Amino acid sequence: YVRSKDLKGVRELVDQCPPFVRWYFLPDRLPDDPRRVHLWEDERGKLKGAAFLRGPSDDISGTFYLSYAVHPDAATLVGEAVIHWGKTRSRELFAPPLILSCRASIADRTRIGSLEQQGFRSREEKEILVLSRRLDKSVRNHPLPGNYVARPFSNEMMEEWIRLCNQTQGEKLTSEERMGW
Repeated sequence: YVRSKDLKGVRELVDQCPPFVRWYFLPDRLPDDPRRVHLWEDERGKLKGAAFLRGPSDDISGTFYLSYAVHPDAATLVGEAVIHWGKTRSRELFAPPLILSCRASIADRTRIGSLEQQGFRSREEKEILVLSRRLDKSVRNHPLPGNYVARPFSNEMMEEWIRLCNQTQGEKLTSEERMGW
């Protein structure tokens, strides 16, 4: 069980991590569901790792997002335990879990290596890698229905995509905000 006072320790842990983790991970508050957060301490009670699972409660996509911070002197050992916890816990929280994703800086070879060793594969988004892993059985390759075509996203499609997103999500975001994604 994680208490509110643990958030201070998490902030101190994150301060010792690489810049990407400090930027991406630092939570303002702990998740409402205590099953979505886990802390790792050494034998002296010093915090060495913290992880949070964001993701579906009833979302049909089944995609969970694992955010974690690991003290630099425990990166390999605790990092592997964190990833294992994320895979196991997402399976427990949502059946069937389909995808577990985690972000990493391209420069953080330790984090990327730990994720890749546990079956994650990457897709690059500028200086950030998003590594994902299917948590269920392989999905058969199904053809697209009717007149649908899959194609890469292009800058020419941006304005139409923004219009569609703003209409369906009730937002008024700009192309600069969307491109930042």
